[in-house]
Amino acid sequence: MPSPGASAIKDAIKTTGYVITVDTPGADPDPETGEAPTTTHSCTFNEDARVIVGLANAIHAGWTSSYPTTVTTMSAAITSEFSELAGSPGLPYLVAIGGAIDTDVALWAASFVPNSGTHSYTPSKGAMTTAFTAATPMRLPGVDALASSVFDAFLAGFSTIAG
Repeated sequence: MPSPGASAIKDAIKTTGYVITVDTPGADPDPETGEAPTTTHSCTFNEDARVIVGLANAIHAGWTSSYPTTVTTMSAAITSEFSELAGSPGLPYLVAIGGAIDTDVALWAASFVPNSGTHSYTPSKGAMTTAFTAATPMRLPGVDALASSVFDAFLAGFSTIAG
């Protein structure tokens, strides 16, 4: 199955939201617990943000799984799309999103049973999330939410028959 297209992928991830919790500036710690009061902020990515447009383009470019035993190349596509971030601490997080998809699709491709024309493994958001979490050193709410949205967008367009 071919990619649904960069525009469709962008539409699926552009409304990604997340919540951050920060210490409330200038507030005194709780006298009983010693903990600083916190404030939560709801955030969303701008639909034309570089990260949204770039991930949509890279996921589309890396969507090479159009045959039952062909794997995706999301990591390479993301690395290429965000080449200006080479050496930055943020690039590994974006590449880990693609790597999680690549890893799960590789398991799917390897499970192809030629006699039946089926696969014994189905890619899942849970497996992709586990791979992403293992590949990233810390949890960042925005990146975690973005990864979740990308996984959802990919799986919505992925055919377990052809990729």
